[in-house]
Amino acid sequence: MTIVSAVRCDKYEFDAVRNAIVKSLEPLGGLSKYIQPGKKVLLKPNCLTDAKPEKAVTTHPVFLHAVIDLVKGCGAEVFVGDSPAIKPLSMVLKKAGLLEVIEGNGAKVLPFSNSKPVSAHPTDSFHFAEIAGELDDIDIIINLPKLKTHVQMQLTLAVKNVFGCIIGARKSQWHLKCGVDRKAFATMLVENYRHVLPTLTILDGIIGMDGNGPVSGRIRHFDIIMASSDGVAIDSIVSRLAGFGKKEYLILNAAREKGIGQTDIDKIYFVGGNLEDFMFSDFKKADTAELEAVPIPFISAKTAKSYLTAKPMQNLSNCTLCLECVKICPAQVISPNGKILEFNYDDCIRCFCCHEICKYDAIEIHKGLVYHTMGLFGKVMK
Repeated sequence: MTIVSAVRCDKYEFDAVRNAIVKSLEPLGGLSKYIQPGKKVLLKPNCLTDAKPEKAVTTHPVFLHAVIDLVKGCGAEVFVGDSPAIKPLSMVLKKAGLLEVIEGNGAKVLPFSNSKPVSAHPTDSFHFAEIAGELDDIDIIINLPKLKTHVQMQLTLAVKNVFGCIIGARKSQWHLKCGVDRKAFATMLVENYRHVLPTLTILDGIIGMDGNGPVSGRIRHFDIIMASSDGVAIDSIVSRLAGFGKKEYLILNAAREKGIGQTDIDKIYFVGGNLEDFMFSDFKKADTAELEAVPIPFISAKTAKSYLTAKPMQNLSNCTLCLECVKICPAQVISPNGKILEFNYDDCIRCFCCHEICKYDAIEIHKGLVYHTMGLFGKVMK
């Protein structure tokens, strides 16, 4: 059976984190089972944007430090790589407190800048795939996601974190290619995960985020570290702990359909205690569930998306007019007009990249009519 190991850890203190990671890897055979001396090992943290560690946006520097120390202890050469959405990797690493850890512990920064086509798998829905060409020189990839919610994809965990192996300039094109179809985007993510196929995933779930993540959600303690050779299995366990139903999490639905990873909880050997004891209390999901609402008769899908479902809106009081939302928008539907950001909701693909990149909490999620109708219906049914 696929193993997912979980260990409690409630603080970012180096020895505590290092010991918890070691303990989480023991049921998998230990780190030395996967890493041999002289190998080139890439650590792939979550480096979404230039946020300070306490914002819980990126993989924590203490967590990264502990993994670097353990990998170097196996005699490997360590690289840390990613491709943030807009900002240069060096800027993100410095602000997130990761650069000092990397340079101070004998690891090397590996920015992803060259896109390389890869052969599609026979079952791929997308017959063109690409990853960072820099991965060609890497022997082993260790995925280090942060436990967070995500307004477009519900959660950002192991599978979503590997999207960072597509270079930043190309990510927007994949958003545009998938358009408003979140199921298609989920399929692309799991197919990309299969192309990258990390050797190990070690989840930073000590402090993460729920609500409208991955930048502006509610920061909260989860007090957990997880490890597995199957990132999909980690996503399966975390989604269960967060209260998602069997077919609610889109990424798992796509993985199940494609036969990628283990999505059946009954076939995952959970090590660390009783799974129910790890359940996240009062977990807040993102406000975008109604994007998958049942079609309404006599109303086109485009009209329903434009007027009835969740959409991004500017919070004037928080907005600094940095215009990063304008830069990142794949569909180019955001236009500055003085201090106002104007959105063309007819052409908006609801990728919420604008919300994802905004560290000032200036792009809010406006709940649509479908959301309120669903809430009213739920109360009536009770």
